[in-house]
Amino acid sequence: MKKISAALCSLMILSAVLCACGDNTSVTTQTDNMESGVSMTETDTQEAGELKISDVLDESLDFGGEEVRMIVEMGWSGIDQMYRSLYAEEDSPDIVDSAVYQRNLAVQEALNVKIADPEQVNPKELLAAVEKVIRSGDDVYDVVAGYQAYSVSGSALNYFLNYEDVPHIDIEKPYWATKYIDEMSYNGTYWVTGDITTLYTGGFIGTYVNKRLLDSISPDDNIYDIVRSGKWTIDVMREYAQQVYLDLNNNGITDIPDQVGMAYPFIDMYTFGCGVQYTERAADGSLKLNLMSEKTANIWEKLSHMIENTNGIMNINDFQSAPEYKDYGNHMGLYFAEGNCLFVTGVLCYTFEELRDMKDDFYLIPCPKFDEAQESYMTQITDNVTIFGIPITSAHTERTGAVLEAMAIESYRVLRPTYYETALKEKYTRNEESAEMIDIIRSSITTDFGLIYGEAIGGGIGTTGSGLFRIFRTADTDGTDTITSMYEKNSKKYDAHFAELLDIFETQANG
Repeated sequence: MKKISAALCSLMILSAVLCACGDNTSVTTQTDNMESGVSMTETDTQEAGELKISDVLDESLDFGGEEVRMIVEMGWSGIDQMYRSLYAEEDSPDIVDSAVYQRNLAVQEALNVKIADPEQVNPKELLAAVEKVIRSGDDVYDVVAGYQAYSVSGSALNYFLNYEDVPHIDIEKPYWATKYIDEMSYNGTYWVTGDITTLYTGGFIGTYVNKRLLDSISPDDNIYDIVRSGKWTIDVMREYAQQVYLDLNNNGITDIPDQVGMAYPFIDMYTFGCGVQYTERAADGSLKLNLMSEKTANIWEKLSHMIENTNGIMNINDFQSAPEYKDYGNHMGLYFAEGNCLFVTGVLCYTFEELRDMKDDFYLIPCPKFDEAQESYMTQITDNVTIFGIPITSAHTERTGAVLEAMAIESYRVLRPTYYETALKEKYTRNEESAEMIDIIRSSITTDFGLIYGEAIGGGIGTTGSGLFRIFRTADTDGTDTITSMYEKNSKKYDAHFAELLDIFETQANG
């Protein structure tokens, strides 16, 4: 009976996609006008070609061998890509580390500077370290490299220079993430990012699929064709997920030892993919909170119903106390590599490295859409993407601006193709179709101001842990029936912090 049921479910999925798969219709990718947030596509499709430092910066720039000092906020659980994107002490057999080394070498030679080994601080400790320096008036750091979710609101603490006043920086160039920077900004630009860090180049979210488990329930299905047809949705994922569930430890609950259909660390990886919008920006640049809408309520209703009523769907962080956990919440690739899960959602730049020794073959596809009517797939950059600021105590603004611009140029020319084209799309994937999917996913990256500043909105400027960013995670773990009631309970706090944030940016802009 189980085999018959599985076959019927597979037939239902196939019938939903058969027509679209048959005409070879390609999936719709993003344009400038998004259903949610702001598309990053335009910046990504511009080509820098063989642009070199000397093509942009004056060759007469010479900073006399001065040292460039950085401080970098690290990621969780030994994840060191923030640091590795900035510094390599020597050349390396690893192609990405070698590209970082070669980039820095080119910058040092072009500008006659020395890029020092960055100081490292733990997550959530960066702003305190910067504040200490600023209060003392010391010129200690030229560049502050922050963990976006935890440090972005430092721009409203008068800690950082406005890049509009920094020489040599041109965020309109294709080697910067122009649209992301614009959405991160309000009445001033205090942070920049882009392919200068692999956490932007590969820091977007995708869905990994265990080929063996998929073949066991639907051997004739082509998951890539379903994606290409635009039919990859939450409902389709649920139909597949519930077919593979096996209660391997016979305890009557879905937990880590079981064979499950879907596991995830944070539910908001799906909410944004379904089109949730935190803020809306008008043509004149003004912002308003826009999270609570009929669309948001419908998205939450579908996701929460799926989680609560489907065997074999699991928030991995619900089992942190289990002996089998192994910190899977921060390392979803390690969990997926065990071979007991059909679908896992993870950040590419982390998950791929954790799957190098996985025995089962796997596919990579986008996060599912809310429904077929959704225009295109959507994904977000990881909330710990590295962002770069210059402290107000910096006494070497021209040098720092030139170094950051040169690093961005060389990153786009050397680091991006090495990491994106060679490492992500060739070295880490198992098939050509997955490489194609990476392009589809990257072309669907979106963001909005409320998502970026989601810790401060609700938690307060410079704080973490209770902001708007976490509303879906809290609703998931608490079993909240409606997202509307949770939002209304905290709406005054959200409104107050949002207004405070904008007021400070306006005050800073007016001197």
